[in-house]
Amino acid sequence: MNTAVKTGSIQVRKNEDGEEYGIKLGDKLYPALEVCNVLDTVGGVGYYSDGSSRGIDICQRGINKDIAEFAQQLLIKKQDIFEKEIENLKINIPTTEHLQWFNVENRFQPMGVKMIGVFCSYIKEMGFLDQTKYLAGFQIVPDMVPGFGPIEFNGTKISMRVSEALT
Repeated sequence: MNTAVKTGSIQVRKNEDGEEYGIKLGDKLYPALEVCNVLDTVGGVGYYSDGSSRGIDICQRGINKDIAEFAQQLLIKKQDIFEKEIENLKINIPTTEHLQWFNVENRFQPMGVKMIGVFCSYIKEMGFLDQTKYLAGFQIVPDMVPGFGPIEFNGTKISMRVSEALT
């Protein structure tokens, strides 16, 4: 961090909540939160839509109009997929004594498997869930790695979260 500040790659400003960070990308300084949100969206939601190379481009050149529009389209796609899955879960979520779980199978495609954890975090406090039970989400891992090609995974990713009450 000290090296990044000395080289001008990161700027730190004191504020009433502690510190606020800026990240220099290309020749422009961006709020760190904006950079993190855009990279998270482009990389996670856009993983199978050339998100990785676009993320590298963001880090090298900054956030241009095309990237901002792409990220906005991805956010709309994510919200649509999440809303549909929430409606499914409101109808039925399997439970055991200590666990509630769901399997989105391939319904999150074309988003990357990182998104099952994002989804669990997003819904963990929602009223239709039992706040005294662990929450587990499963997502099929596609047999494709962007930029690499097909690979036989035959796997499922699991992410787990707990409510604030259970914490």
